[in-house]
Amino acid sequence: MSRGLTPPGPTPGVPLRQRLGLVTTALVVAPVTAAAGVLMVLRGDLLLMVAGVLVLATGVLATAYLTQFLRTPTGTPRVRERDGATVLPESGLARVTAWGALAGSLVSLLVLVLAAVGAGADGAASEVGVWIAAGVLLLAVPTVAGVVHRRVRPGELVLTREAITLVSWNADRSLAWDDVVEVSMPSVPRRTLVVAAARAEDVGLGRRPVGVGEQQARSVAGADRALAISFPHLTGDPGTIARAVAHWCTTPPARGELGTPAARVRLSGRTEPTAAVR
Repeated sequence: MSRGLTPPGPTPGVPLRQRLGLVTTALVVAPVTAAAGVLMVLRGDLLLMVAGVLVLATGVLATAYLTQFLRTPTGTPRVRERDGATVLPESGLARVTAWGALAGSLVSLLVLVLAAVGAGADGAASEVGVWIAAGVLLLAVPTVAGVVHRRVRPGELVLTREAITLVSWNADRSLAWDDVVEVSMPSVPRRTLVVAAARAEDVGLGRRPVGVGEQQARSVAGADRALAISFPHLTGDPGTIARAVAHWCTTPPARGELGTPAARVRLSGRTEPTAAVR
């Protein structure tokens, strides 16, 4: 059945409003965390010194993560073959900065709470500190549980001859090539490749979400029936990857490349897509 899919055009840049928002956030996060970290270190209290170092590290990681959204990845993506599939692994830099910033913020907050409890061990500050610590732990437990019990491998995009699967940190979403009705790459939210089906029922769910922070972009129109692939989380030129995915959607015989070095060649941009045949 012909669906008349149109390959995505040139990679859209970051919209001006989003660019200004990210730059402003980075300019606020960097000096504020740096100042807070230095002040805590200079206080001399051991717990505050530890918290200050953690805050400084968190600020660096958070700023690095934000700046990734301001640049468009270039070059050939990292690709490997596994069990007859072509796999595009998650960017190691995105993974380290995102999880490092999250872990640093949680640990530094807990250390600050301990410092507050120690400073007011016999007063109201102690009770407030205990309640804050309990709240932080309550919020963190679902995410920690998801990491410990469900995160068996890093995020990745898995392409087999039958389906395309997006593996985020706590969930799997897959879509058969024959069920794809649209391939697009809007600039908002972020820079995202959207591979959509006609119905939500066509999207297969593997691991169910646990905790917070699922990579699926909920602000994408029709997110419940789509795979929303964020390019800051992958390596390589987004436009080349998007055109390769669109080609495999529209040209069933070409799916024989998947799981072989031929897919690497196409993802590198050295193979020109042939006319769509269905």
